[in-house]
Amino acid sequence: MADPLALNALLDATGSSIQASQAALEGGDVRSGTLALSEATVDMKTTFTRRSDGTLGVEPVSATAATQTGLQSGLVSSVKVQYVAVAATQAATTRTPAPPAPVSVLTADQVRETVRAEMGSLIKIYRVVDIQPWFVPEAGRWLVLVKDSAGRVIRERVLVDAKGA
Repeated sequence: MADPLALNALLDATGSSIQASQAALEGGDVRSGTLALSEATVDMKTTFTRRSDGTLGVEPVSATAATQTGLQSGLVSSVKVQYVAVAATQAATTRTPAPPAPVSVLTADQVRETVRAEMGSLIKIYRVVDIQPWFVPEAGRWLVLVKDSAGRVIRERVLVDAKGA
């Protein structure tokens, strides 16, 4: 028996089909009343199985096949995929520019020292070897991961940047 279709292959095939339909529609002048595809929904009845390579596979089921084989309705799943298309020129003209990202007042070394001071003797107990700070400009905060000698995260800390306080 052949392997069932991989789920990602099914999604790729339906996406390619919709993209080909849109390309065929774009051949005409939209201003002259030519149809433009903006949204499509694909709804399929399937059964899910494991493929020989261990990935998830789908087997489409027709109503006739389900009736003839006596397939129980509880074993049939519904895969519903919705595609929404936006013209590239429209997306470019309607997008508002993002505000400039804030600049951090603190340095990564200052954040490391702050976290090190907060943890005190726990640094020795947990055998902390790595304090990794990342500045998140959109939030004006620092995300800090504190890791032990085995690379496990033992503490996650969020610090407000001095400018954001």
